[in-house]
Amino acid sequence: MIDLGLLGPENTFHDLARKRFLPQLTFEYFKTFDEIFQAIKSGQVKQALIALRNSHSGAVGENHELIKENGLSLIKEFVLPVNLCLGSLYPNSIESIKKIYSHPMAIKETTEYFSHYSHIKFVASSSTAGAIEELRNSHNKLAGVISSKEALEAQGFLIISEGIQDEAHNSTTFGLITL
Repeated sequence: MIDLGLLGPENTFHDLARKRFLPQLTFEYFKTFDEIFQAIKSGQVKQALIALRNSHSGAVGENHELIKENGLSLIKEFVLPVNLCLGSLYPNSIESIKKIYSHPMAIKETTEYFSHYSHIKFVASSSTAGAIEELRNSHNKLAGVISSKEALEAQGFLIISEGIQDEAHNSTTFGLITL
C-alpha cells in the first residue's frame, strides 16, 4: 500500500508540501480531491495530504466538508509559505504579456499585482504546475504563468517577477488525513 495520496502533477503546491513535510513517504499523484478520498476509502493509500485553507483566499473548495462526509480524520496540519512568481518560456516583460495561465486560487491571490495590467486575460488551470504544461503546449510567446519558483525553474521557465502574491506572508494550510 502506498503511504500518501496527493494532488498532482509534480511541483504543485501539494507536492512542495509533501517534499517539505513528508519526504520519507511513498506517494501517488491524483487528478482530483474526489479521487484522493476514494483512494483512502478503498485502501489504495494509507493517508492523504490535502489543502485546507489559504491565508489570503480562505477555504480550499469543500475539503473540510468532504473529510467529514467521507468519515475521514484529520491527523496533522502543516503550513506552507506560498511565494507566487510570474514566469514565461520567453524573455518578456509584464507589459508584453497578453495571457496568463494558473490555478484560480493563484489568480485570486495576485489580483493586486495584476490590477494595473487590464490588457491581460487569465486562463484557469487545474493546478499551478498544470498551468506550466498548458503554457508550454500553447507555444504562446506572449503568455505567462503564475506558479512557484521551484516549479518554474524545474521546467526551465524564466522568472519575470517573484513574490507577486497580494499578501507578503501568504501561506496554505495542508491537512494529513486518514480513515
